[in-house]
Amino acid sequence: MLVFTGKDFEGQSPRLAEGVYCDPSSNIIGDVVIGEGSKIGAKCHIRGDGNSVRIGCGVAIADGAVIHTANLLPVVIGDHVSIGPRAVVHVSTVEEGCSIGSRAVVLNGAVVGKGSIVAAGSVVAAGMKTPPYSLLEGVPARITGTIAEERRK
Repeated sequence: MLVFTGKDFEGQSPRLAEGVYCDPSSNIIGDVVIGEGSKIGAKCHIRGDGNSVRIGCGVAIADGAVIHTANLLPVVIGDHVSIGPRAVVHVSTVEEGCSIGSRAVVLNGAVVGKGSIVAAGSVVAAGMKTPPYSLLEGVPARITGTIAEERRK
């Protein structure tokens, strides 16, 4: 892994794999590992200053997104996830192949199941765990459907 010129926190430095693009206006702090081929847009904040942040391969994080931890829980984002502009992922898990819409919020301890879609502006409540391929909408988010078999990757 290549060491990104992010900010150290308590001896932990962000680490970016080969082929990662990170816009220079973004802020990455502490215990953050970003997998190969991922893209971090402008003015994102990724904070591993409370616990670890693990971001998989081929992840796209759009402009203004915020990803951060707390003292007891890490953030885990699986491979091939898309996180929309100004979305917030707070101490939670987003499994492989998910799409988190623009300005959506995923709160403490939530687990968004593999291949799921969180609609723009939705708020996934703390502790919510969704089955794979769920469609989540609303405030608070509720499961409103299932991703059709032919649309799954």
